[in-house]
Amino acid sequence: MPGSPPPAPAPPPLEGAWRSADEARFYEKQTKLAWNIIETAFSNQVITPGVTTTRDVEWWMRQCLADLGLETWFQSSVDVQRHGADDKGLGENPVIQRGDVLHCDYSVTALGLNTDT
Repeated sequence: MPGSPPPAPAPPPLEGAWRSADEARFYEKQTKLAWNIIETAFSNQVITPGVTTTRDVEWWMRQCLADLGLETWFQSSVDVQRHGADDKGLGENPVIQRGDVLHCDYSVTALGLNTDT
């Protein structure tokens, strides 16, 4: 149609589109492994409220990967959010209490692929 703007350019390919089908399947398994470790780490299998610290959980998560012969892309961390408490009040290595909200930043490195979970 005269006077119509030209069609929009195609969007760039999605990140990771260069991966082979095998790499994509491996990365999916790697990501599922990370989520499974986090799920167990945040459970009563690892945490005893009033006893376990965030650092205890961080080291447990790192040990899981070491036991599997895997590494991390960065040092994983576990943080606590607690009603009525700020970071200063919680300190560097808080003891996890029932009702705390836990947050982690976790990675798995294998075959040159990194997760950031």
